[in-house]
Amino acid sequence: MIRLRDLVVEKGGRPILSLDALEVPPGARLLVSGPNGSGKTTLLRVLAGLEPPTRGRIDGFPERRRRVLVHQAPYLVRGDVRSNVMLGLRGRGLDAGERKARVERLLADFGLAAVADRAAQLLSGGERRRVALARALVLEPDLLLLDEPLADLDAAGRDALEAALAARPKLTVVTASPLPVPSFLAADEIQLG
Repeated sequence: MIRLRDLVVEKGGRPILSLDALEVPPGARLLVSGPNGSGKTTLLRVLAGLEPPTRGRIDGFPERRRRVLVHQAPYLVRGDVRSNVMLGLRGRGLDAGERKARVERLLADFGLAAVADRAAQLLSGGERRRVALARALVLEPDLLLLDEPLADLDAAGRDALEAALAARPKLTVVTASPLPVPSFLAADEIQLG
């Protein structure tokens, strides 16, 4: 169980996130909602270990390599789709066969097999989002943090994400979005701002 207490993040001496308490049990699907500037992305960055809180207590995190953040505007590296999905598996101690099997499975799950050899920079916004989601899930994280994950996704991309999460019922998912999201992304909700 992830527990946050009296969490405050300040920038330039002013609070950009203030949260009295939050508990996220394993396997939860939590939506963090609120208007722009309410601290949704900052909370995801704190949970990912990318943003230190100014003060407060955080307990129960999975180790850092078991947490993955998919940014609102995913960055893809130079190279093809396959190498982008495989990127995080380097240095994980997996043999080549296991890495390849995981990558090919996620490419298929997200409807990317046909574009696996295409340069990532030539993809549409929705394809880029699917690559970023596949790259996150290939790591088999315990905590998946999604910043506006439905942006740019078409119906097939949403269906692929729903199926991927349904196949991982123990995965804890925290989604930040100013808009309502489907139930497969959020069973519970906290409102910021």
